[in-house]
Amino acid sequence: MEGDSLSWDYLLVPVGLCVLGIYHIWLLITVLRNPTKTVMGLNSAVRKQWVFSLMAVSPPFSFFFRNQKRKKKVQILVSKTFEKDNGQWVRKTNCISFIHTMIHGT
Repeated sequence: MEGDSLSWDYLLVPVGLCVLGIYHIWLLITVLRNPTKTVMGLNSAVRKQWVFSLMAVSPPFSFFFRNQKRKKKVQILVSKTFEKDNGQWVRKTNCISFIHTMIHGT
């Protein structure tokens, strides 16, 4: 019985590693060719747009704004970035706390 299990391991482990490798190669090709088809590529494109829009406002953190629309634009961009980063931190913290509670029960 033990030898039968061992022969399955010799077959399934390399097959699993090959499937994992093929998936990662496919994902890399997809991200490089069609970046908007994946979540990683879409997130990267949105961040690039955000950087260009932030750089279009000059100077970003100065008190000498002559144009009130630019001032509002910078305030909104900075607050949205803060909210997004803060939300990600809260989500990760809650996930870690939930997993710890599920494992240790405290």
